[in-house]
Amino acid sequence: MYGQAEGLQGRTYGIPSKDKNILTLAIDEIKPYVDRFVEFAKLHPEFTFLVTEIGCELAGLNYEQISQLFIETKDVDNIWLPKSFWHVLITNYIY
Repeated sequence: MYGQAEGLQGRTYGIPSKDKNILTLAIDEIKPYVDRFVEFAKLHPEFTFLVTEIGCELAGLNYEQISQLFIETKDVDNIWLPKSFWHVLITNYIY
């Protein structure tokens, strides 16, 4: 939804990786958005969330940087991460 960077938007959930000036956010700035998303997903098991490689294209961040933000999703059944994130988590964090 235009003007709404974060939260449930129809059948999707927005997690910002850029600011209002279209500058890439730092990892520690993205983390609170991911944390709120994970908490939302836990509260809404009726939804399934297919996470994209957020921040890894236009924002210019890499899989290693972003995937670490999703470590807490290990036991959240309705969050599905992309293979690229799984690979990093399994390899580096014993997910």
